[in-house]
Amino acid sequence: PWFPTRENDYVLLNDQTYGRVVLQTPEMVQLRVRGSDKTYPVDAFLSSNPQNLSQQGFVVFVRFGIDYQHQALVSGEVKQKFENYLATHLKESALGKHLKELYVEFDEAAASSLNFFIFASFSGEAADSYFRISRTLQCLAVDACNANGWVIPFNQMTVHLEQGE
Repeated sequence: PWFPTRENDYVLLNDQTYGRVVLQTPEMVQLRVRGSDKTYPVDAFLSSNPQNLSQQGFVVFVRFGIDYQHQALVSGEVKQKFENYLATHLKESALGKHLKELYVEFDEAAASSLNFFIFASFSGEAADSYFRISRTLQCLAVDACNANGWVIPFNQMTVHLEQGE
C-alpha cells in the first residue's frame, strides 16, 4: 500500500511514457511500453511522477474548434448538441461502461476557430485505452460536426498588400 502502483496497473509518466506495470520489486519497476519492456530503478520511476490511471480512474481533455460562421450558436446549441452526440455515441461503444462524466464547454475564441473543451472521465478499467479515448473523442467531434452541418475551420492567414501608385 505504500507504493503508488501494482502489477498490471497502467501508468503515465511525466515524460508522457505510457505503459503497464509488468513487474515491481523493491529495487525496480518494469513497464511494458509499446510491446517492449522498459526497466526503471525505483527512485527513477518515482521521480518521474507516475500517474496511476488504473486505480482511481483518469480524465481525458480534448480541444476542438468550429468555424466562426457558427458564432451565434456557441453559447447554447453547439455545446448541448456536442455533449449529447458524444455521450450517446460513447455510451454505445465499448468504452461506455467506463464513462463516469462527460461535458463540453466553450473554451476560447481563437484566431481561426471557436474552440470547445471536451472533458471525459473514465474508471480505471479503461486505462488500457487512454490514448485511444482522445482519438475517439476527436473522431466523434468530427462526426458531430458532420451530423449538424458545422464547418471545421483550418488555420488561415490574411495578407494585406500595399497599393502602388
